[in-house]
Order: sequence, then structure tokens, then C-alpha cells
Amino acid sequence: MPRTGVEYATYNITVYREPCPHMCRYCWAWRIPLYSKRIQSGRYSPLTEAKKIAEKCTNGERVVISFTSDPYPPQEAWLNYTRSVISILRHNGCPTILVLTKNPILALKDQDVMLTPIAGHSCNPEVWLGTTITSSDTGTPYSIILEPNAPRTHIRLMALKTYQEQGGKVWLSLEPIIPIPRPPFYPENIVKTALSALDPENIALVVLGRLNYINQLRTHMPMPLPSEERITRFYREHVPIAIEILEQYEIPYHVKKELKEVLE
Repeated sequence: MPRTGVEYATYNITVYREPCPHMCRYCWAWRIPLYSKRIQSGRYSPLTEAKKIAEKCTNGERVVISFTSDPYPPQEAWLNYTRSVISILRHNGCPTILVLTKNPILALKDQDVMLTPIAGHSCNPEVWLGTTITSSDTGTPYSIILEPNAPRTHIRLMALKTYQEQGGKVWLSLEPIIPIPRPPFYPENIVKTALSALDPENIALVVLGRLNYINQLRTHMPMPLPSEERITRFYREHVPIAIEILEQYEIPYHVKKELKEVLE
């Protein structure tokens, strides 16, 4: 079983095993040869794996689709592999399904399989549509450098808002929080931008995590990245403000252990 290494989810399914089309500069999965080889060496069918995982899920265990490659690349529009995985999970078990994509606009095509109640089922598995946000300002050149092929932040949030309006819950991954000392990258500003676009009552979870592979960014950035000491100072100054805002709105959140260690 592909169990996750994170504290807020039990299982992970990687639907597409080729490099993600968004080419985000901070991505650990495809920038580090060891991880890339492990992802591509997988031989299981995601549809078969979804059935196996669903049968294990009886108490709302969380299944993420997926950490390692976006489940909604352009070819999902006609292949519908991710759509099939979601349908299998919902019809064969009782998981909570966390979809994580930089392309939630494309994911909206699957609102029917995500949200339609399942007749005769002992439970109605929830699908949380989620996206990663690393900047509050879609116009900053740094955002374009960091996420060259990904839809911009405001487009992602518009798609999540549409999903909320159809009765769905959404979640946000502020991972990695990139320690660039510019206001668009302050996590409190990212949270404020999200709250201005979304209904806080239907945000099921916000995950906050640090940037673990900063050296891979240095060749792409037009400015020197801060030292480890300044990075620690950045997180200790800004992350507590973001957490305070989330607590004010009573939004569930999770601080990844690597970031938590920096804050302590």
C-alpha cells in the first residue's frame, strides 16, 4: 500500500507517472533523480490500487491524489484516469479524498463524480478539491519563474470557489512556503488572498510546510536566496501570523513537522 509520509493523510495514489507538466522549480519529486526514478519505477495500476485502498478505508481515512505528479495534466481531459480513480474510491470504501492539483479548472469537469451522493452506499465519501499556493500576487515575476507552466493563483482560487458553490469542500497547501523576503511570499498574505476569494466555512484544511530543497532554486532566481539563519527568521516572523488568521476564522490547519521544528 502506498502509505504517505505525512501526518494528515493515510494513503497516496500517483495517477500519472511521467514528469508533471507544470515544472515548478521547487518541486522535490522531479528535480531529485532518486525520487524521480522511484516514481517512474512504479508498476501498479492506479485503478487497481484505488480499489485496494478503498477496501481498507472504513473510517474516513484520507487518500491524497497526489503528491508526486499533478493528477490533472492536459491529457486527463480525454484519458479520465483520475476521474476513474476518484469514482472507484468513492464507490468501494469510505475514504476522504484530497485532490491536490495546480489545474483545478480542469478538475471541475469531474464535479459529478466528486459530489453526487452514492445511492445505497453506507457512507458518502467526501472529495476535497485542493491546490498549492506559493504567492499572493499572480503578477510577480518570481511567481512566473517558480511555476512557469502552472495556472496563476487567481485562476486556481476561482476554480475552488466554483467547487464550493456546488457544495464541495476545498483545501489549500501552503507547501512550500518560499522564504523570499517579499510581501507576495509572506504566508499571512497568501492566507488573506485565499480568504478573500473563498468561503472560509468550506475550507476543510490548510497545510503549511517549509521549503526543504532550497539549493535547487538558487540557479533559477534572479536574486540571492537568504541564508539558513534568515530563512529561520522569516518562518518565525511570518508563519505565526498566518496561523493566527486561520484560528480567527476557525479553519483547520496542519503545520508539517519540518516547519514546526523551525518554529519551536
